[in-house]
Amino acid sequence: MAFTRIDDKKITLNCGIEQPNCIIVLDQVLPSIVNVSRGLREGGIAVLNDKRPPDGVDLGVKLSKLATVDATGISIETFGPRAIPITNTTMLGAFSKATGIVEVESLFEPVLEKFPGRVGELNIQAVEKGYELTKVKVFPGVEEAV
Repeated sequence: MAFTRIDDKKITLNCGIEQPNCIIVLDQVLPSIVNVSRGLREGGIAVLNDKRPPDGVDLGVKLSKLATVDATGISIETFGPRAIPITNTTMLGAFSKATGIVEVESLFEPVLEKFPGRVGELNIQAVEKGYELTKVKVFPGVEEAV
C-alpha cells in the first residue's frame, strides 16, 4: 500500500490516508484477497487492473467513476512475460484517463528521466496503452469526492 497526495499547492502533511478520494489497484488479484475499497470516500474514483469492463465490477462503494484496464496483459505485450508484471506505468495512463487530474503527455518526461533509453520508451508505450485502453464508467448523479 502506498499513498500520494496531489494538489496545486505545497503539501506538508505526511502520513497515511485513511479515507482516499481515489484508489489505484495495480495487482489484479488483490481485490479477491483484501477489501481494496476500505475507507474510500463516497463519490470516490477506483482505477483497477482488471480485464472486466467496469459494468462487471462491484466494489460495494458508491463511486463517481470506475475505470478498468488489463494492465497485466499490456505489461506482457510491452515488456514480455515476467514473474511480476510491470503494471505501474500502465496504471499511470489509466489514472490520467479516469481522473483528468494529470495530462497523459505530462507523464512522458518524468518516465524518461526515471527510465532512460529503451526501457523508458517501453514505459511510455505502456502509459499510452493504459490511457487508450482504459474503460471508464461514470455514475450519473454521484458527486465526485474532492
